[in-house]
Amino acid sequence: MAKARPPAGAGGSFEELVIAGLGRLSHDTIGRCLVGFIVALCAWTFAVHWLVVVAATWGANAALAVLTTGLHQVLHGLLLFSLYRAVKSDPGFVSRPHGAQGEPGQAEYCDKCSHRRPDRAHHCKICKRCVKKMDHHCLFVNNCVGAHNYKFFVLLLLYTVLGGTYNAAISYYCLQIRQSRTENVLDFSSGMVMANGCTIGVIGIILLPFVSYHVYLAARNTTTLEALKGKTSSYNLGSPWRNLKHVFGNNPWLWLSPFHSVVDDVEFVGSQPLLDSASLL
Repeated sequence: MAKARPPAGAGGSFEELVIAGLGRLSHDTIGRCLVGFIVALCAWTFAVHWLVVVAATWGANAALAVLTTGLHQVLHGLLLFSLYRAVKSDPGFVSRPHGAQGEPGQAEYCDKCSHRRPDRAHHCKICKRCVKKMDHHCLFVNNCVGAHNYKFFVLLLLYTVLGGTYNAAISYYCLQIRQSRTENVLDFSSGMVMANGCTIGVIGIILLPFVSYHVYLAARNTTTLEALKGKTSSYNLGSPWRNLKHVFGNNPWLWLSPFHSVVDDVEFVGSQPLLDSASLL
């Protein structure tokens, strides 16, 4: 069976290129700037929507204007809260020490932290901590992505893609309305709408392969680091449904909610989870 390979840039290679290009700036400084950029982009989108899109659509169809505005607030609110949870949540740092100290050379022993760690935990050279079920360190959330915030990271990608698609569609609709009124579609406000739709739409298209890839990983209960090592089946619970419940929680109705936390403290021996599998059916 061919080994699954992540798309180019997955697992932190893009972040490493950014770090190399920005030289002496610390990881934390770069991460804060990237998080600030995402927030500023959302603020710009809110401003364009309220100042231009609402005004254009209200005159054409007030009910549709209310509907599209409500959808805009929900999508971008979920995006921003997913970002907040991904940034502020403990990704699953291993406490010091974790159980007995162990001996150097053992699979569960971290030479850098000098203590034992659970299986599937990895040492992050940026955070200088071991992280449970670590996926990668992401500068765009200025945090490691691990067992406790992986769901929020995936939701951030998902709502960015959905928000980008929405912005592109509503921007096109707004320009069509203005053109039907024989208004100048090349004025400043229309330029803002076009720039907004194109920018956010392109970002959504770029992130679509990444959100698809991470949903694939979740459906196999694996991580980017494990996939890079070819371990895409080592922790498979038998079906995509059970794997997704293990990653996102037992209640499927809460999978898309960034308000719901998933505490994934399951430790593995080989490929068998130390828990009652019946709870995942």
